[in-house]
Parts: sequence; structure tokens; C-alpha cells
Amino acid sequence: MTADLPTLLPILGGLMAGAALGAAYVRLLSLNVALYAGEGSWRRGLALHAGRLAVIGGGMWVAAQSGAAVLLAVLGGFLAVRTLMVRKGAP
Repeated sequence: MTADLPTLLPILGGLMAGAALGAAYVRLLSLNVALYAGEGSWRRGLALHAGRLAVIGGGMWVAAQSGAAVLLAVLGGFLAVRTLMVRKGAP
């Protein structure tokens, strides 16, 4: 089985979009933890928490509209970057 370029481009784009979503998720999560830990208002923390989950949900929904392969690529990129950043301890 061979894959042609028009088939691979959306999948590679999904992988990169998932990586960007994963990086943004971890960065916003560190800010969220700081807000909940007392460095800010709990209301701002709750709003950021809801916004963070809405962005991830929206990104996955958009990917699902493009097909299963793109959704799996976005999820793979998201999980890979999130796992690497959490293991590294990046803020």
C-alpha cells in the first residue's frame, strides 16, 4: 500500500496541530495551577480551566470533521507533546 502526498498532508498537518494544542495545554495548565495555588483569583482560574478544555474540545471536534486519520494524528501529536512536557517538568 502506498500513500500519496494529498493523503499524507492532512495527517501531517493534524500531527503538527495536535503538537501545538498539547504545548498550549501544558502552558495554560501551569498558569491554571498558579491561579489555583493562590497567586490569583479562583474565578480567573476557573475561567481559564473552562477555556482550556473548550479549546482542546473544539480542536478535537474540528479534527474529527476532517476524518478519523486526522483526528488520530491530532490526538497522537497532543499526547506526545503533552507527555514530553510533563515529564520534563516544563511550565
